[in-house]
Amino acid sequence: MKQILFVLTVIFGVGSLTAQQTVELDYYLIEGIDLKDFTPSDSVLLEDALKAYYAAKDDTSRINSLNSICENMMHEVWEDYQQLQYEFILKALKNTNDEQSILVLKKALAGALNNIGYIYDDDGYNEKAITYYLKSLQLMESIGDQQGMAGALVNLGSAHQGIGKMELAIHYYFKGLRTCSEVNDTAGAATALNNIGNLYGFKGEIPKAIICYSRSLKLREAIGDINGIANSLNGLGVIYNAQGNYQKSLEVYQKSLDIATKSGDKQSMAEFMNNIAAVYEQLKETEKSLEFHYKSLQLKEQLNDNPGASMSLLNIGSLYKNQGELDTALSYYYKSLAIHQTINYKFELAYTLQNIGEILFEKGLIDGKDGALSYVEKSLAIAEAIKAPELIRNSTRILSAIYEKQGKGMKALAMHKLYIQMKDSLNNEVTQKATIRQQTQYEFEKAQIVKENESKELARIEAEATGRRNNLQYSLIFLGILVLFVAILFLGFIKVSPNLAEGLIFFAFLILFEFVLVFTEPYLENYTQGEPMYNLLANSVLALLIFPVHALLEKLLKKRIVK
Repeated sequence: MKQILFVLTVIFGVGSLTAQQTVELDYYLIEGIDLKDFTPSDSVLLEDALKAYYAAKDDTSRINSLNSICENMMHEVWEDYQQLQYEFILKALKNTNDEQSILVLKKALAGALNNIGYIYDDDGYNEKAITYYLKSLQLMESIGDQQGMAGALVNLGSAHQGIGKMELAIHYYFKGLRTCSEVNDTAGAATALNNIGNLYGFKGEIPKAIICYSRSLKLREAIGDINGIANSLNGLGVIYNAQGNYQKSLEVYQKSLDIATKSGDKQSMAEFMNNIAAVYEQLKETEKSLEFHYKSLQLKEQLNDNPGASMSLLNIGSLYKNQGELDTALSYYYKSLAIHQTINYKFELAYTLQNIGEILFEKGLIDGKDGALSYVEKSLAIAEAIKAPELIRNSTRILSAIYEKQGKGMKALAMHKLYIQMKDSLNNEVTQKATIRQQTQYEFEKAQIVKENESKELARIEAEATGRRNNLQYSLIFLGILVLFVAILFLGFIKVSPNLAEGLIFFAFLILFEFVLVFTEPYLENYTQGEPMYNLLANSVLALLIFPVHALLEKLLKKRIVK
């Protein structure tokens, strides 16, 4: 074991360590492992993967054991293992000339590049993420790994959407969707559709978003993808929220949160909590909104999700600002700004700068590097660069007021004109979206009515089919009983004993009685309501009615057949 660990230290360039660090690193391969932070499933996954790692006889097996951690572990430490695996693959590629091994290692390298891209993407470094995704895609194309290509294409779409390049995003999403369909990757296709739904929702194309979310949800239900179902439901919640149907939106978001909580997916939990908080904010329930925002922030900080944490801080600041608690709001905005300045989320950065500037203006702090003017001018520059009309409108409104306060009438007028221009543009957009919401609501209601009518028609057809089947069976049974009685009568031509005659007659009437019970059961059910006592009473009445008939016919038949 020591010999193996020494080799690993050389391979991965660990360097000098203290005795305590060496013990931890010798087994776990990386520093900072604290199993108390792991979920039970992650702990089992890590132990199983490390056992497989130490039992491995070749590089490929070691890479595969690390890959199980990189692909399946929820704890953030998977990122360190991913870097470890990446370096191991590069070294392994340098040390082999076998074509088959090179192919396997290249496929593993492409997966590692894709995952590293995801790490940068998740931390808000979209440009770096795109670089790694493209390297992964090119490598996958060179070795013909279509399934891997599909995932890289969808990730490229997500990264481009993150930096506002919507046309490229939709291009990669649809290309990824086609590739997933070609290789029968249902999970990948569902993810692509969900992401396309997110993009359409962002653009305000609600009907298209609904179609994508619904198709994604259907695919995920078909394969039992629980976490995926939660994400698709969350997308539908966004649509309901956009339509102003807040209660339905809350209901769907809560279902998503319940699923994520049960599966231990903290990242999704944080997202769904943030969405629930946003709905409560629209419902003017500030305390509940703050409660969910704080819960979301706590999870994001645990996960070191800097972009997510910055958004939660921004949302909390906005709530306090709306409540008039400007100093508290400002403290949260500054915390959000500190994070936004390290990541490439331009829209959120501009929004944060704008809010800080507005509060500083209200407090009378206008000039200087840390004054309102400096912050709002930076916000406007970013807003114009990314062509965000709402941000431009709000920034020009504040700047117009600032310039007026400073006595700069021409600048104030220029900002006011730009503000009016952006306001008119947004009003047209709002009117258009309101029309879309009305059309969408109509389509929902129409679809619901059609669905209900289809269900009723299906139930009617099934009832008719069941009725025809039952009538046919009743007819055959009655015919069989009639044949039985005729057969008993024909026994008059044969000499039989009294005991046999009584037995045959009893059996025939027993079958007749059972048939009567089966035939009358649906009708009696309307009166007895399934109550055992009433059923017994009804059956007793039928037996009493049949008994005298049985006695009379038994007497006549016995005369006929007993010799």
